[in-house]
Amino acid sequence: MDERQTLTDLNGRSFTFFSSTYPIEYNNEIIGAIEGSVLLAIDGIPLKKENPAQKMHSSKGLYCLDNIITNNSRMELLKEKVRKAAENDSSVMIIGETGTGKELIAQSLHTHSKRNGKPFISQNCSAIPMNLLESLLFGAVKGSYTGAEDHKGLFELADHGTLFLDELNSMDISLQGKILKAIEEKKFRRIGSNKEKTVDVRVISAMNQEPIDLIQRNELRSDLFYRLGVIQIHIPPLRDRREDIPSWLNILLISLIR
Repeated sequence: MDERQTLTDLNGRSFTFFSSTYPIEYNNEIIGAIEGSVLLAIDGIPLKKENPAQKMHSSKGLYCLDNIITNNSRMELLKEKVRKAAENDSSVMIIGETGTGKELIAQSLHTHSKRNGKPFISQNCSAIPMNLLESLLFGAVKGSYTGAEDHKGLFELADHGTLFLDELNSMDISLQGKILKAIEEKKFRRIGSNKEKTVDVRVISAMNQEPIDLIQRNELRSDLFYRLGVIQIHIPPLRDRREDIPSWLNILLISLIR
């Protein structure tokens, strides 16, 4: 997962990628594998592409890559990976400890994407009781449960835009199955409704623990992980990039002064 590779073609040109390889399973047996890659550089020259939508989104209060201030080489590579990942519609999973800036990365993915003029909807899955989260995500029709009124869910509100599901690992395993079905089929039903609604949503997820550990503890479905983790972005904690501490202290002081 998330391996940095440099390959050389028959003409001597080198290509640097971030690559992840996933198993193809049939009847509980692995029968093959598929690999997804994000191209970072050709002949050692990073691929960079400016996005004119950046200023528009800064005015809407969403973060962009220029808001990620760093003096760390790993973080510079991470920023370039975010820029490339934003150019396609693949699902992205952001992995990092609490406080490492997962929401900042998620907003930057949206800001620099072709969906930048559409909604960015963010939800911390641990902040909502499980019995209410399904209604929040998919919506409900009046009378479907006590006190229920007609309302749109987050998938519907994020149509043609981006839905960011933070702390995904806190979600009940049964609800994870419904999320997987909605992502795969690009349609769902509001609670209490027999009508299907079709949506076009890019899902970005985040968690503060390693996905493989969660799968082994049966806290995360492996099929949902493969669906949402097409591109994985691991954010290193600040203790592993000490050269960034002065910048963070300056940002903290400025925020306190304001």
